[in-house]
Amino acid sequence: MLQKHILEVEMRRCGEELRQSHSKVEALEKELKTMVQAERLSCIVGPQDAAIFLCQTTMGRSEQTPWTWCDLTNRLGLSRLVPSTQSYISSKYSAMMNYDVDMS
Repeated sequence: MLQKHILEVEMRRCGEELRQSHSKVEALEKELKTMVQAERLSCIVGPQDAAIFLCQTTMGRSEQTPWTWCDLTNRLGLSRLVPSTQSYISSKYSAMMNYDVDMS
């Protein structure tokens, strides 16, 4: 009887953590979409998951700013998420940046 109660409590806790993680993923996806729209970035993915963002400046010139996936992960707080969630967001981010997708 005690084991059943412990299992139920643990299942509720895991369910709540899953809902919180899902909310974090949705918030991060929204933030990434906002970044893409606001800064009009295009991305070239290189070795070791490095990325170079080509940002259009106000004068119309291109400025190269190197970012690694690790930098972006730390900036957005993704390092606190489980690896499978990080991988999912990384793939969504790469798709958004590589394919000039309509983000509206």
